Amino acid sequence: MGNYASLSEVKEFLDVAGTTVYDSLLNRIISRAEKAIDLFIGRSLVLETYNESYDIKDDYQDQIFVRHTPIVSVVAVTDDGTAVDLDDLGIDEETGLVRLTGDDSYFTKGKDSLEICYSAGYATIPPEIVLATELLVSYYFAQRRRVGVRSERVGDVSQTFFGGFPPEVEEILVRYRMPL
Repeated sequence: MGNYASLSEVKEFLDVAGTTVYDSLLNRIISRAEKAIDLFIGRSLVLETYNESYDIKDDYQDQIFVRHTPIVSVVAVTDDGTAVDLDDLGIDEETGLVRLTGDDSYFTKGKDSLEICYSAGYATIPPEIVLATELLVSYYFAQRRRVGVRSERVGDVSQTFFGGFPPEVEEILVRYRMPL
């Protein structure tokens, strides 16, 4: 909890000082907001090590996109049980592309024939992700009493609530979204 934004960062954003009766609620909202962000962008941004297997579907496949970015380091690659020399790989850290660089070099066709161990994510979460988290927590916190309410009218003033993320949060997160 608090990987993208800490309780103290969120409380500062909300202009809430000291320990309050809302601290445990805010911690839960932070956790849920981070999960919602991960689902929206299709990955976690926290620096972690991954061990992944990939199906190679044709005889002439020489590249694969890993599931998490940015790649920080590739630890090991095994092709059909044989270690691949890391110097024989081209790696695009931002897109997650891992490819064989030799002429006429291809991965071995087969189910789960390629295994890649790598680290990906951010050691320090980008400031705009912290802001997106703070905005989303603020939105969830403010809307907690309006769950299921689409609009409300008080006198001559009508207000309509939208579903999903607030537009300013989505605008930030879309830049981190993994391509489908």
